[in-house]
Amino acid sequence: MDVRTEPIVGRGDIVLLGDSLTEGGAWQELLPGLPVRNLGVGGDTAAGVRRRLRPVAEGRPAQVFLLIGTNDVALGRDLDAIAADTAAILAELRRATPRTRLHLQSVPPRTAPYTARIRDLNARYQRAAAEHGAQYLDLWPALADAEGRLRAEFTADGLHLLPAGYRAWTGELRPRLAAAGAG
Repeated sequence: MDVRTEPIVGRGDIVLLGDSLTEGGAWQELLPGLPVRNLGVGGDTAAGVRRRLRPVAEGRPAQVFLLIGTNDVALGRDLDAIAADTAAILAELRRATPRTRLHLQSVPPRTAPYTARIRDLNARYQRAAAEHGAQYLDLWPALADAEGRLRAEFTADGLHLLPAGYRAWTGELRPRLAAAGAG
């Protein structure tokens, strides 16, 4: 018996790829009418995303929005290693799907102990995005408070987002989607 399943990702899709921050978004509600695929996995790391890239690349989506790294930082991974894994994700996607619009999103703010490392990692991400033909999307202006922490009204635990935080994030995504004719 030939059993066919719908591919996870298809041409024209908008893929949100990352960890629990991505996974927790009600993206179909936040971006109604758009072919959004939520490929967030709680607890994932940059190395984990690399291991699950194949269906994304094979699907040839219109856009990929990558947000990864907060778990890597919390695990104490070397920032160069995190940035190298993330750059490898971009390189593989660029090679496999040259027409896909790639967006590397900054790691959002967390609690104070993580601020300096995340800012340093985000500077590396900016360079990686430029090197691999991706657009860098800085989420800090929309999500950070004056001290560089995740704004209190956007979180209950200093990491995961409440609906207001997802609405702020979506506000940052919309101009990228509109520029690509998707929203």
